[in-house]
Amino acid sequence: MNLWRVELLHLSRTWRGWTLSCFFLLASLLATLIGFLIQRSSTSSFTYDQTLDLYTAFAWIPILLWTGIAASSFAIDSNTERSVFLRLRFSLAEILISKSIFYFVSVGVLWLTGFAITFFLGLLIFDGSHQINLGWFLWGLFFFLITGIFSTTLILFCGALFRGAVASVLVVIGLNLGLPIIASLLILLELLIRGLTDTAPAEWETVSYVARTFLWWPSATYDAVIFMSVTPSEISADTSISLGQAIELEPDFRIKPLVSSVIAVPAMALFGWRRYAKREV
Repeated sequence: MNLWRVELLHLSRTWRGWTLSCFFLLASLLATLIGFLIQRSSTSSFTYDQTLDLYTAFAWIPILLWTGIAASSFAIDSNTERSVFLRLRFSLAEILISKSIFYFVSVGVLWLTGFAITFFLGLLIFDGSHQINLGWFLWGLFFFLITGIFSTTLILFCGALFRGAVASVLVVIGLNLGLPIIASLLILLELLIRGLTDTAPAEWETVSYVARTFLWWPSATYDAVIFMSVTPSEISADTSISLGQAIELEPDFRIKPLVSSVIAVPAMALFGWRRYAKREV
């Protein structure tokens, strides 16, 4: 039995796999429902690409759940019996590579499935006269895959850094959820000190030093998934509207975190490999 099958059976036969799938489906249905309620209460038409923007925002919750599940799986030495079982049957390279590919593929498949469900429901319920631009869709998909690669490598890194599953899960979730919250508070504090509290959120990245620094954090590549729902009208205006925020359509959007990801991923993977290899069971 290969490790892929072990992971798949473990995930599908426990509450974790079904809960994770249900959360992605719930994010899709919730985006559609909120879009329907907005359309009912507003005189303007609601388009299906706006539903996709809602989905990308709600999908953060199942992504965090996936992060916890994957982080606990990468803590292979937290349980002696499981560690011995894996290390006697598979090489360390097989364990780490198989787990990395499995969890990267799993979150990608579940996220894109929820995206597709939202897409088809949006076309059936809302205005679908404007088609999504293929070029921008592929650009957004590329950034989504980069985000998945970084997140999976970060989970591997924390699994190597901490032996216990709880510590690994808390640190990974803290970096993905806690760090943006702390950065937001620091940005607000900076704007308050500098007397720039009237600055619109869309302009924070241009006036705040903290915001400019935080743009280098690799997880910021997830913001670029909004390009997966760009329509011809937005291309004509050279601006994408996502959740009421106007974002200029430019190819170098989130290039900084992309560069950080390219540098951080191999460094974290190498550290994780060496740490796992030296660890005694």
